[in-house]
Amino acid sequence: MQKLMIGTAMSLAMVAGASAADLPRPAPAPVYTKAPPPAWTWTGCYGGGNIGGGWTNLSFSDPTFGLDDGSANGSGVVGGGQVGCDYQVNSFVFGIQAMFDGTGIKGSGQQPTGLFANTSTIPWLATLTGRIGFTVLPSTLVYAKGGGAWVRDEITQTTVATGAPLSASNYTASGWTAGGGLEHMFLPHWSVFIEYDYLGFGTKTSTFTGLGPINTTQNVQMGLVGLNFRF
Repeated sequence: MQKLMIGTAMSLAMVAGASAADLPRPAPAPVYTKAPPPAWTWTGCYGGGNIGGGWTNLSFSDPTFGLDDGSANGSGVVGGGQVGCDYQVNSFVFGIQAMFDGTGIKGSGQQPTGLFANTSTIPWLATLTGRIGFTVLPSTLVYAKGGGAWVRDEITQTTVATGAPLSASNYTASGWTAGGGLEHMFLPHWSVFIEYDYLGFGTKTSTFTGLGPINTTQNVQMGLVGLNFRF
């Protein structure tokens, strides 16, 4: 009897074990991993805005008699927008950019005789440049830029004693620009930058009402901070 009971127990255990083996096993618990860091890339196009300050140096001379007609140096706020495209090759970034800024740059100065005053206003300026940069960090770019520049000048001459207008000339001058800056991408599609630009326009001859041709020698410098959205 004892042997029969032992055999029966063993048979039941074997059947129970086989049944348990046939049951579906629970799915493994999900494994959570940290999301990978964003892939920083400068390749693509962008648009954004900028604001800063500008300074201009303007001097005038009479090309007919070789006389010094004084200057009209000044400064003011600069602000506008820029669009461009970049292409990254390893640590180097190559691009092209167009920038258009309105300005509040105004200058003034007297002619050497002390009888007449010059006043200048720059309503706007624009640049079209190539850009080359190097990524000191994947998200930080140091760059240089250079290309063409345009500036709108509005010049008036008045008498010092009465302030009465004597002559005026409005024109758009073309020249060149060179500059550089630093840009930092703080999110995959957003970057901020700080930049310095020098715009040289050489000597241009324009007609002043009542006076005839006058030579104007000019340069503009500006420091900007800005924000870009990268598509």
